[in-house]
Amino acid sequence: MKKYFIFIFFIIIITLLTACQKESNPYDVISIDLTNHEVLYIQSKKNPDIYLDAIFELREKHPYAFSAEKLTKNNNLNQYNIEHESTESSMYILEDGKIKNELNGDITKEEIVQEIETLL
Repeated sequence: MKKYFIFIFFIIIITLLTACQKESNPYDVISIDLTNHEVLYIQSKKNPDIYLDAIFELREKHPYAFSAEKLTKNNNLNQYNIEHESTESSMYILEDGKIKNELNGDITKEEIVQEIETLL
């Protein structure tokens, strides 16, 4: 009887452990469709950052380029062939579906704004 109790106990533990899995996608992807480029902003859910501030600033300066129709949000990077492993936020500038530039790490809001304004 004791063997059956231990066996059932292990089955319950294994079931609980497999149900508690890590979130597979700890970020959101915001796509900004510009005339000849697409900007992907990968927002980490762990930290607020300067990329979003830069997007808001650019939207104020250039409302036509950042209209609501041009912003989409999803969690699927597979369609862009990008493997984003970092827990930090990043920004990718795509041209014809290929990565032209990647912004991440120690960068200022002004540098982000300047880089994207060259695309407008």
